[in-house]
Amino acid sequence: MHNIFGYDKIHFCNDIFLTGRSEMIRTVIWVICAVLVLIINLPLLLVSLLIRSGDPGAETDPAMKLFINGFAPFMTWLAGARIERTGMENIPEGAALFAGNHQSYIDAALIVKYMGKPKSIVLKKELTKIPVVKQWMDSLGCIYIEREDPRRAVETMKEMEERLEAGRSVIIFPEGTRSKGPQMGEFKYGALKSALKAKVPVVPFAIDGAYMVYEAQKRLRPAVVKFAILPPIMPEEFEGMNTRTLGELVESRIKDELARMRAESPSGK
Repeated sequence: MHNIFGYDKIHFCNDIFLTGRSEMIRTVIWVICAVLVLIINLPLLLVSLLIRSGDPGAETDPAMKLFINGFAPFMTWLAGARIERTGMENIPEGAALFAGNHQSYIDAALIVKYMGKPKSIVLKKELTKIPVVKQWMDSLGCIYIEREDPRRAVETMKEMEERLEAGRSVIIFPEGTRSKGPQMGEFKYGALKSALKAKVPVVPFAIDGAYMVYEAQKRLRPAVVKFAILPPIMPEEFEGMNTRTLGELVESRIKDELARMRAESPSGK
């Protein structure tokens, strides 16, 4: 019995070691590929920035769209994420405010690839400190928010409203940061005010299992990621609501969808 248990223990340890090593190799390869692709495509980035100069809310140029549609799915595939998506038919033709939960870095690739034509994503100002990344985010028409600066936060809300009124959709993560796990963080409803003022649909979306790709173990490993776009909440449905009431409605729909996903089958497996 001792030999049997000893044999099992050795092989169990070897399996853990080999799994950990393959995950580390995957992570290193992913980082190298990401850096190389971004550097190789710098000329395309510069052209896109020149086209957008003076108009941050302008449509993303066709060449950049083509690159994004190839780069995002390739990087999610390389990371080991297997995407199960539903509700793509719920994406409105015109401008809308998309609001969803935020589990992982991989979320950005999902929304860039699967939400139709490019949209302005609201991101933390701190991300602009990363070399080259800021330029790529600028080329996508991202909006930056400084949560610690109330005056700048008000300006960001105004910019969101202007983009929506001009016909460009905006994406927000009301939690404000990654949850890095299955539980949703506290929702901050303020950004939903832009939809009330611009009178555009609010489209909730839910992501589950994304944290299993990287955040759960701090290195990349294969996992199933579920991504669902829910039916839009039309302006006539939230007429007369205040920001908090609309925010609570959006939050409850996302939580209900996450519960449905998990009841159907566990994510990340």
